[in-house]
Amino acid sequence: MYSRIYLEPPSPSGDSKKARRRLYRQYWNQLSDHDYSFRMLVERELGVLSPPGGTEYLFRDAEISVILDCITIATVLIAQKKPYTKEPHLWIKFVERVFEEENLHYRIDEQGIVHPRIDQAFDRERTAIIAVLEAAEFSAAKQSIQEAFNSIKVTGEGSLDAVRKAFDAIENVFKHFYGVSGLASNDVIRKLTPRVESAYEGRSLDSAKRMLKGFAEFVNAAHGFRHADNQKEPTPPPLDFAVLFLSQSVSYLRWLIEVSQKESDC
Repeated sequence: MYSRIYLEPPSPSGDSKKARRRLYRQYWNQLSDHDYSFRMLVERELGVLSPPGGTEYLFRDAEISVILDCITIATVLIAQKKPYTKEPHLWIKFVERVFEEENLHYRIDEQGIVHPRIDQAFDRERTAIIAVLEAAEFSAAKQSIQEAFNSIKVTGEGSLDAVRKAFDAIENVFKHFYGVSGLASNDVIRKLTPRVESAYEGRSLDSAKRMLKGFAEFVNAAHGFRHADNQKEPTPPPLDFAVLFLSQSVSYLRWLIEVSQKESDC
């Protein structure tokens, strides 16, 4: 369409009148026969009454958090009422497209749950590392990193869980390759130094050894947020810290796997 090709996209935001209208119309196309069931689910699960004008006014006037929850409720209802069809997938893909085209900072997962989208680069990191962890031996790490990205909220809530889950993913991969009981900074130096010495040479090797020291310090930093018995729960880190931690976790995960597999492939 002309507007998609030639016009500047709207500034990133958390809400959009156009998005609300589009979501409602798609909802009506797919669930109009089950509108009463939808409104009853919204009331039961969210404690929100539909306005006198019906579901259209709900999509128009409700708080954005309610709309995002309604997206999930609609996903569940479509799956219940139209099993063994492409309808749930069509709904999720439409919501995904609306978020993208209206430049809303949200994303939707395959279960229809909405999560914050920090920015496109952050999304690309999430997608890339999940692809790297597709192998069966990394299934636990994949689950942990997915939970890490899903924990984080644009408000900063969930940042502590995000940091912990991201480190769990790194620790799980390290255990897979090196059989350690838990990941400590000295394990990084002790186990990975022989690997980088066989993988690199010259200035690349010198730089890789310095990067290993950075990886070891990253592990030390992560341990400050781990749960420990008889110790006070740490204060959750702010959003910018959590975003940085997840981004670095992705980089260290990719490098850890690549360096470790280089040796095993020889």
